[in-house]
Amino acid sequence: MTNATRWYATRETVKAAVGINGSQTDALLDSYIEAASEGIERLLESRGNPRFIPETATRLYPWPQPVGRSTTVFLQADLLTVTTLKASAQDSSPTTIVSADYFLEPVNNTPYRRIEIDLSSSAAFAGGDTSQRSISVDGSWGYSNATKAAGTVASGLAGDATATTFICSDSALIDVGDTLLIESEQVFVSGRTFAALGSVLIDDASVTASAANVQITADNSHGLVAGETILLESEEIFIVSISGNVLNVRRSQNGSILAAHANDTAIQTQRTLTIVRVVGGTSASTHSDSTAISKYAPPADISTLCLAEAISLLKQGQSG
Repeated sequence: MTNATRWYATRETVKAAVGINGSQTDALLDSYIEAASEGIERLLESRGNPRFIPETATRLYPWPQPVGRSTTVFLQADLLTVTTLKASAQDSSPTTIVSADYFLEPVNNTPYRRIEIDLSSSAAFAGGDTSQRSISVDGSWGYSNATKAAGTVASGLAGDATATTFICSDSALIDVGDTLLIESEQVFVSGRTFAALGSVLIDDASVTASAANVQITADNSHGLVAGETILLESEEIFIVSISGNVLNVRRSQNGSILAAHANDTAIQTQRTLTIVRVVGGTSASTHSDSTAISKYAPPADISTLCLAEAISLLKQGQSG
């Protein structure tokens, strides 16, 4: 099992929690978050290694399970949706059981823990040539599939299903370690880099090397978003709020050096994302510009536990 592409906390969340500036410890923090995420799943493995970010997979079960319950499959993992259910799965011609002929239980909430044949139907689970691995459940597995809106695809995915970088519309909504859902494909965000935002420049002749200089004017139609971090030359600057073309900011972020910037300096954003494709059992495909992006939102208690475990690993490492 590996959580290389399934994290329950993000790099930026950990850095903010402990006040880390700069990128020198990024690789170390990433390893701690991955270890913490895997540790959470191992802690709960008696429940079938629950996934707090869903994955698409096929799982096989024997038939029958408990004696006298041949109409029920007891699942050893959390199930969210079923794509295909088959009996006699080991046979050369398995029997597909349609959704109208079975119930996912418990009926009132997910995740589901068993599948029951509708006794009013003519469907049945059957062993076929062998009772071993004879029931096949193809679907989405996980404790939850909650998501949050995370902007849109700006460019980079429309013409190439193997592209490993793309530009998003709002970097304030996406962190390193997020798993994104774009149409039916999951992608994992493994990095972010700065790049010029078109031809957007500062329109301000008075950006001095002073932490008190917290208002910067941008060109018309700048397209910037509050919550983003921008780059002017080598200084990173956080946008607190925006009023028209005036950016209200915090200067010299992430360990960067406070500096003066001349009029018409290019504004760069962290909207270029490095991604891992074919995540969570999904398939890579192209995605048109303006396609909506969602990011998975693990349960708050799981994210908090992952954050705490990652910080614990960091502090233990620092203390030797």
